[in-house]
Amino acid sequence: MNIEYAAKELMKKRGWTQVALAKAVGIHPVTLCRLLSAPKRRQSAYDKLLDFLVRNEERLTAAPSTPTEPEEVNHGLA
Repeated sequence: MNIEYAAKELMKKRGWTQVALAKAVGIHPVTLCRLLSAPKRRQSAYDKLLDFLVRNEERLTAAPSTPTEPEEVNHGLA
């Protein structure tokens, strides 16, 4: 699994920022930024991120649901 790709896909699918992902993983946002952009990685933070991504992999690979009829869309207004 490419960790950079998996992290970016999870953030995209959930509408998360790097800060939100870092909080969910339990690492500092700066650490996450470095993990995703720097060649040197802090092993414990890398392991935490990888573990989180693996546990949520089914959400990464699941096809997004697209409503076929307008009435199926729930915007939380009802």
